[in-house]
Amino acid sequence: MGMAVLVGASAALQFAAGVLALRLIRVTGATNSWALIACGLWGMAARRGLSLMHVLQPAHQLALDLGFEVLGLVTSAAMLAGVLLIGPLFRGLRTARERAEQVAREKEELAVGLEQAMASLKILSGILPICASCKSIRDEQGRWNPIETYVRDRTDAEFTHGLCPECRVRLYPGLGRREP
Repeated sequence: MGMAVLVGASAALQFAAGVLALRLIRVTGATNSWALIACGLWGMAARRGLSLMHVLQPAHQLALDLGFEVLGLVTSAAMLAGVLLIGPLFRGLRTARERAEQVAREKEELAVGLEQAMASLKILSGILPICASCKSIRDEQGRWNPIETYVRDRTDAEFTHGLCPECRVRLYPGLGRREP
């Protein structure tokens, strides 16, 4: 009866390893590989099941080698443990792949946003001819424009007017010097 328990336990472990191998298809997406591994494990479990049937039939007293059957049980346990332990590895790889894909999508969105910002950016550059007295700027057609008009027409900037402290004292000396 001890030999039957040994062979039955070995068959059960191999069958369980096959079931777990099939569950890894969903995790890894490798259908063919895990299906073949599961079939191989179930084939070994079936072979153990046949040995178990022979051991349980009194008319067929099949002589099984105890060392061989213990080795089969240890091998079956190792296969089950291997399939159990490899699952978290594949789940971690899947999580890392999904995170990398998310980062790539975010990077692409940022690149598109940056391109849109660059397209809407208006920059004044080069040498601008400016009047030393009134600060008007000469445009490409040779017309003189107030600096506010020139900048507003070429950028998204708007102006508001105020007086700096020095100009306030110079232009309105009677108001005195106030701190802002």
